[in-house]
Amino acid sequence: MSSWHQRFLLPEGEGPVPGTLVELKGEEARHMTRVRRLGRGARVLLIDGSGGEYEAGVEKAGHNQALLRVFSKRELKDDRLPVTLMAPVIRRERIDWMIQKVTEMGVRRVIPVVSARCRSGAPGPGKVTRWRAISRQALKQCRGAFAPEILPPSSLEDAVQALAGDSLRLLASEDERGLSVLRAMDQWRPGRDIVLLVGPEGGLVPTETEKASQAGFLPVTLGRRILRSETAALFALAVVSAAMT
Repeated sequence: MSSWHQRFLLPEGEGPVPGTLVELKGEEARHMTRVRRLGRGARVLLIDGSGGEYEAGVEKAGHNQALLRVFSKRELKDDRLPVTLMAPVIRRERIDWMIQKVTEMGVRRVIPVVSARCRSGAPGPGKVTRWRAISRQALKQCRGAFAPEILPPSSLEDAVQALAGDSLRLLASEDERGLSVLRAMDQWRPGRDIVLLVGPEGGLVPTETEKASQAGFLPVTLGRRILRSETAALFALAVVSAAMT
């Protein structure tokens, strides 16, 4: 594989100017120098997670540090799906995995929701930082350019009230038997956003379901089997993605 195809993450918030030097530290530098074994003269691609892709050359490499010269920059097209995923705050390893996978699948926005049956409680701000780091790392695997926007956790009521604009709003429901995600996608048209709401194990409580209904969410079935929250999110997202193509 040409080193031009080897992608590495820039520190969050950095967008270097061509001709300048940029420094990678920590895990990203170790991956470059110790795993990929790239040294002085290697050519790589750097991504910033916001659509910027940079051609760069390694000028200095150590075990935990690399210094690179940026040659050029190009802005990549945003190929994320026009989908917002409202997902429950579940156990750490499960939500971490879900964040990684929905990033690979191209979701545009994730809103973590603390609902009545969430067992994990409201996470602190450090969790949001962790989720954003996980999503940026996932870009290297899927060769994406834009990480999803990950909002701070909120209650279901606050989350649905914050939704704006015309969107097709779908609620994964264990009680729904007639309307499938695929059939609901008949109501979608290009240019219209989609909001997928997935509840925790046990589903939403009746008051939460009522709030979602008042906000325009349509209950949809994901089939006969009861899925875990992270599985339900990926299943629904896969059907939506396929229906858009």
